[in-house]
Amino acid sequence: MLLALLALAVVGVFVLLGFPYDALRGRLATAAARATGAQVAIGSLAPGLGLGGPRLVARDVTVRWPDGGVLHLERAGLRPAWSLGWLRGRPALAMGLRGDWGRVDGTAYLGAPGFDGRIRELDLDRLPVARWRPGADLDGTLDAALDLVRDGAALVGTTTFEARDGLVGLPELPLAVPYARLRGELRFGAGSLAEVIALDLEGPMLNLSLQGTVGEARILERAPLRLAGRLQVSDPAIRDVFVAQGIALDRNGARDFRVAGTLGAPEVR
Repeated sequence: MLLALLALAVVGVFVLLGFPYDALRGRLATAAARATGAQVAIGSLAPGLGLGGPRLVARDVTVRWPDGGVLHLERAGLRPAWSLGWLRGRPALAMGLRGDWGRVDGTAYLGAPGFDGRIRELDLDRLPVARWRPGADLDGTLDAALDLVRDGAALVGTTTFEARDGLVGLPELPLAVPYARLRGELRFGAGSLAEVIALDLEGPMLNLSLQGTVGEARILERAPLRLAGRLQVSDPAIRDVFVAQGIALDRNGARDFRVAGTLGAPEVR
Protein backbone atom coordinates (compact mmCIF):
# COMPACT_ATOMS: atom_id res chain seq x y z
CA MET A 1 0.00 0.00 0.00
CA LEU A 2 2.79 2.39 0.96
CA LEU A 3 4.71 1.58 -2.23
CA ALA A 4 1.60 2.25 -4.29
CA LEU A 5 1.14 5.67 -2.68
CA LEU A 6 4.80 6.53 -3.23
CA ALA A 7 4.55 5.50 -6.88
CA LEU A 8 1.43 7.63 -7.33
CA ALA A 9 3.20 10.61 -5.75
CA VAL A 10 6.21 10.18 -8.07
CA VAL A 11 3.92 10.03 -11.12
CA GLY A 12 2.13 13.17 -9.90
CA VAL A 13 5.42 15.04 -9.58
CA PHE A 14 6.47 14.13 -13.13
CA VAL A 15 3.03 15.16 -14.45
CA LEU A 16 3.38 18.53 -12.73
CA LEU A 17 6.88 19.05 -14.08
CA GLY A 18 6.03 17.93 -17.60
CA PHE A 19 2.72 19.74 -18.03
CA PRO A 20 2.73 22.24 -20.96
CA TYR A 21 2.31 25.33 -18.78
CA ASP A 22 3.33 27.71 -21.56
CA ALA A 23 0.26 26.70 -23.59
CA LEU A 24 -1.94 26.99 -20.49
CA ARG A 25 -0.58 30.50 -19.83
CA GLY A 26 -2.26 31.89 -22.94
CA ARG A 27 -5.56 30.16 -22.22
CA LEU A 28 -5.54 31.38 -18.64
CA ALA A 29 -4.87 34.96 -19.76
CA THR A 30 -7.76 34.74 -22.23
CA ALA A 31 -10.14 33.37 -19.58
CA ALA A 32 -9.10 36.11 -17.12
CA ALA A 33 -9.65 38.77 -19.79
CA ARG A 34 -13.18 37.50 -20.47
CA ALA A 35 -13.99 37.45 -16.75
CA THR A 36 -12.65 40.95 -16.00
CA GLY A 37 -13.19 42.81 -19.28
CA ALA A 38 -9.51 43.78 -19.21
CA GLN A 39 -6.41 42.87 -21.20
CA VAL A 40 -4.38 40.33 -19.22
CA ALA A 41 -0.76 39.38 -19.87
CA ILE A 42 1.05 36.66 -17.87
CA GLY A 43 4.84 36.66 -17.92
CA SER A 44 5.33 33.08 -16.71
CA LEU A 45 3.31 30.17 -15.32
CA ALA A 46 4.73 27.30 -13.31
CA PRO A 47 3.73 24.74 -10.64
CA GLY A 48 4.35 25.39 -6.97
CA LEU A 49 3.88 23.66 -3.62
CA GLY A 50 2.46 25.18 -0.45
CA LEU A 51 0.87 24.16 2.83
CA GLY A 52 -2.48 23.77 1.06
CA GLY A 53 -1.06 21.51 -1.67
CA PRO A 54 0.00 21.95 -5.34
CA ARG A 55 -0.83 25.25 -7.02
CA LEU A 56 -0.25 27.29 -10.12
CA VAL A 57 1.99 30.34 -9.73
CA ALA A 58 1.82 33.14 -12.31
CA ARG A 59 4.46 35.86 -12.24
CA ASP A 60 4.72 39.29 -13.82
CA VAL A 61 0.98 39.63 -14.50
CA THR A 62 -0.32 42.89 -16.03
CA VAL A 63 -4.02 43.79 -16.13
CA ARG A 64 -5.11 46.75 -18.28
CA TRP A 65 -8.70 48.04 -18.09
CA PRO A 66 -10.41 49.90 -20.96
CA ASP A 67 -10.45 53.15 -18.93
CA GLY A 68 -6.65 53.16 -18.79
CA GLY A 69 -6.20 51.66 -15.33
CA VAL A 70 -3.27 49.25 -14.93
CA LEU A 71 -2.66 46.66 -12.20
CA HIS A 72 0.65 44.81 -11.94
CA LEU A 73 1.01 41.57 -9.96
CA GLU A 74 4.44 40.35 -9.03
CA ARG A 75 2.94 36.95 -8.22
CA ALA A 76 -0.46 35.27 -8.30
CA GLY A 77 -0.99 31.84 -6.75
CA LEU A 78 -4.07 29.67 -7.39
CA ARG A 79 -5.14 26.20 -6.16
CA PRO A 80 -8.34 24.29 -5.36
CA ALA A 81 -9.62 25.41 -1.95
CA TRP A 82 -10.42 23.01 0.86
CA SER A 83 -14.13 23.79 0.79
CA LEU A 84 -17.45 21.92 1.00
CA GLY A 85 -18.57 24.14 -1.87
CA TRP A 86 -17.22 21.53 -4.29
CA LEU A 87 -19.87 19.07 -3.01
CA ARG A 88 -22.59 21.69 -3.50
CA GLY A 89 -21.69 22.48 -7.08
CA ARG A 90 -19.86 25.67 -6.13
CA PRO A 91 -16.16 25.23 -6.96
CA ALA A 92 -13.78 27.23 -4.78
CA LEU A 93 -10.24 28.39 -5.47
CA ALA A 94 -7.73 29.64 -2.92
CA MET A 95 -5.86 32.62 -4.28
CA GLY A 96 -3.00 34.84 -3.22
CA LEU A 97 -2.02 38.02 -5.07
CA ARG A 98 1.14 40.02 -4.43
CA GLY A 99 2.25 43.39 -5.77
CA ASP A 100 4.08 46.51 -4.70
CA TRP A 101 0.58 47.97 -4.01
CA GLY A 102 -0.29 45.35 -1.35
CA ARG A 103 -1.59 41.78 -1.14
CA VAL A 104 -4.84 39.83 -1.31
CA ASP A 105 -5.54 36.39 0.19
CA GLY A 106 -8.82 34.50 0.20
CA THR A 107 -11.21 32.12 -1.50
CA ALA A 108 -12.88 32.83 -4.83
CA TYR A 109 -16.15 30.99 -5.59
CA LEU A 110 -17.03 30.18 -9.18
CA GLY A 111 -20.59 28.76 -9.07
CA ALA A 112 -22.22 31.91 -7.69
CA PRO A 113 -19.26 34.30 -8.14
CA GLY A 114 -17.97 35.54 -4.81
CA PHE A 115 -14.92 36.24 -2.66
CA ASP A 116 -14.19 35.73 1.01
CA GLY A 117 -10.83 37.01 2.17
CA ARG A 118 -8.61 39.88 3.18
CA ILE A 119 -6.72 42.77 1.63
CA ARG A 120 -3.56 43.80 3.45
CA GLU A 121 -1.27 46.81 3.23
CA LEU A 122 -3.08 48.28 0.22
CA ASP A 123 -1.47 51.52 -0.95
CA LEU A 124 -4.49 53.80 -1.42
CA ASP A 125 -2.45 56.25 -3.45
CA ARG A 126 -2.46 53.64 -6.25
CA LEU A 127 -6.27 53.72 -6.60
CA PRO A 128 -7.64 55.87 -9.47
CA VAL A 129 -9.81 57.89 -7.07
CA ALA A 130 -9.73 61.02 -9.25
CA ARG A 131 -11.28 59.05 -12.13
CA TRP A 132 -14.12 57.82 -9.91
CA ARG A 133 -14.68 61.19 -8.21
CA PRO A 134 -13.10 64.19 -10.00
CA GLY A 135 -11.31 66.44 -7.53
CA ALA A 136 -10.95 63.72 -4.90
CA ASP A 137 -7.68 62.53 -3.38
CA LEU A 138 -6.94 59.64 -1.03
CA ASP A 139 -3.81 58.06 0.37
CA GLY A 140 -2.78 55.90 3.31
CA THR A 141 -2.50 52.16 3.96
CA LEU A 142 -5.61 49.97 4.14
CA ASP A 143 -6.51 46.54 5.53
CA ALA A 144 -9.94 45.09 4.75
CA ALA A 145 -12.04 41.95 5.18
CA LEU A 146 -14.53 41.07 2.43
CA ASP A 147 -17.33 38.52 2.20
CA LEU A 148 -19.13 39.20 -1.08
CA VAL A 149 -21.19 37.26 -3.60
CA ARG A 150 -22.77 38.21 -6.92
CA ASP A 151 -26.53 37.63 -6.91
CA GLY A 152 -27.67 38.30 -10.48
CA ALA A 153 -26.65 41.89 -11.16
CA ALA A 154 -26.42 42.78 -7.45
CA LEU A 155 -23.51 42.52 -5.06
CA VAL A 156 -24.43 41.06 -1.66
CA GLY A 157 -22.36 40.82 1.50
CA THR A 158 -20.27 42.89 3.89
CA THR A 159 -16.87 44.49 4.11
CA THR A 160 -15.01 46.13 6.97
CA PHE A 161 -11.88 48.20 6.55
CA GLU A 162 -9.36 50.35 8.39
CA ALA A 163 -6.93 52.79 6.80
CA ARG A 164 -4.04 54.43 8.63
CA ASP A 165 -1.88 57.52 8.41
CA GLY A 166 -3.24 59.10 5.27
CA LEU A 167 -5.05 62.03 3.74
CA VAL A 168 -8.48 62.47 2.18
CA GLY A 169 -9.55 65.30 -0.08
CA LEU A 170 -13.02 65.93 -1.50
CA PRO A 171 -14.35 68.78 -3.66
CA GLU A 172 -16.89 69.50 -0.89
CA LEU A 173 -14.13 70.14 1.68
CA PRO A 174 -12.13 73.40 1.73
CA LEU A 175 -8.85 71.53 2.29
CA ALA A 176 -7.37 68.04 2.26
CA VAL A 177 -7.70 66.41 5.69
CA PRO A 178 -5.02 64.21 7.26
CA TYR A 179 -6.19 61.25 9.33
CA ALA A 180 -4.66 58.82 11.78
CA ARG A 181 -7.39 56.22 11.30
CA LEU A 182 -10.29 55.77 8.90
CA ARG A 183 -12.62 52.88 9.76
CA GLY A 184 -15.73 51.65 8.02
CA GLU A 185 -18.31 48.89 7.68
CA LEU A 186 -20.40 48.51 4.53
CA ARG A 187 -23.29 46.14 3.76
CA PHE A 188 -24.26 45.45 0.16
CA GLY A 189 -27.68 44.36 -1.10
CA ALA A 190 -30.91 44.49 0.94
CA GLY A 191 -32.59 46.98 -1.41
CA SER A 192 -29.67 49.37 -1.79
CA LEU A 193 -26.35 49.50 -3.55
CA ALA A 194 -24.62 49.87 -0.18
CA GLU A 195 -25.55 50.59 3.42
CA VAL A 196 -22.94 52.60 5.30
CA ILE A 197 -23.17 51.00 8.74
CA ALA A 198 -20.30 53.16 9.97
CA LEU A 199 -17.65 55.43 8.51
CA ASP A 200 -15.42 57.19 11.04
CA LEU A 201 -12.43 59.41 10.40
CA GLU A 202 -10.12 60.37 13.27
CA GLY A 203 -7.43 62.97 12.70
CA PRO A 204 -5.41 65.79 14.24
CA MET A 205 -7.61 68.49 12.64
CA LEU A 206 -11.09 66.98 12.81
CA ASN A 207 -13.24 63.92 13.36
CA LEU A 208 -16.00 62.85 11.00
CA SER A 209 -18.70 60.17 11.22
CA LEU A 210 -21.18 59.08 8.55
CA GLN A 211 -24.06 56.58 8.22
CA GLY A 212 -26.81 55.95 5.70
CA THR A 213 -27.42 54.37 2.31
CA VAL A 214 -26.33 54.59 -1.31
CA GLY A 215 -29.34 53.63 -3.43
CA GLU A 216 -29.45 51.48 -6.54
CA ALA A 217 -29.02 52.95 -10.03
CA ARG A 218 -28.16 51.63 -13.48
CA ILE A 219 -25.41 54.23 -13.75
CA LEU A 220 -23.17 54.44 -10.67
CA GLU A 221 -22.84 58.22 -10.77
CA ARG A 222 -26.64 58.51 -10.48
CA ALA A 223 -26.95 56.38 -7.34
CA PRO A 224 -28.98 58.43 -4.79
CA LEU A 225 -27.42 59.34 -1.44
CA ARG A 226 -29.22 59.35 1.91
CA LEU A 227 -26.48 59.93 4.47
CA ALA A 228 -26.26 61.64 7.83
CA GLY A 229 -23.09 62.61 9.65
CA ARG A 230 -21.36 64.73 12.25
CA LEU A 231 -18.30 66.91 11.82
CA GLN A 232 -16.13 67.92 14.80
CA VAL A 233 -13.31 70.38 14.04
CA SER A 234 -10.73 70.46 16.83
CA ASP A 235 -8.14 72.86 15.38
CA PRO A 236 -9.23 76.53 15.85
CA ALA A 237 -7.33 77.64 12.73
CA ILE A 238 -9.11 75.01 10.65
CA ARG A 239 -12.46 76.14 12.08
CA ASP A 240 -11.81 79.56 10.57
CA VAL A 241 -11.12 77.95 7.18
CA PHE A 242 -14.44 76.10 7.26
CA VAL A 243 -16.38 79.19 8.34
CA ALA A 244 -14.72 81.26 5.61
CA GLN A 245 -16.01 78.69 3.10
CA GLY A 246 -19.56 79.12 4.38
CA ILE A 247 -19.61 75.92 6.44
CA ALA A 248 -21.29 76.91 9.69
CA LEU A 249 -20.06 75.34 12.95
CA ASP A 250 -21.40 75.66 16.47
CA ARG A 251 -19.40 77.17 19.34
CA ASN A 252 -17.71 73.81 19.92
CA GLY A 253 -16.65 73.47 16.29
CA ALA A 254 -19.25 70.80 15.51
CA ARG A 255 -21.96 70.40 12.92
CA ASP A 256 -24.55 67.76 12.06
CA PHE A 257 -25.18 67.42 8.34
CA ARG A 258 -26.92 65.37 5.68
CA VAL A 259 -25.78 64.33 2.23
CA ALA A 260 -28.36 64.01 -0.56
CA GLY A 261 -28.08 64.14 -4.34
CA THR A 262 -26.13 61.42 -6.14
CA LEU A 263 -22.67 59.89 -6.11
CA GLY A 264 -21.80 62.04 -9.11
CA ALA A 265 -23.30 65.23 -7.64
CA PRO A 266 -23.61 65.04 -3.83
CA GLU A 267 -25.45 67.81 -1.96
CA VAL A 268 -24.29 68.56 1.60
CA ARG A 269 -26.88 70.25 3.84
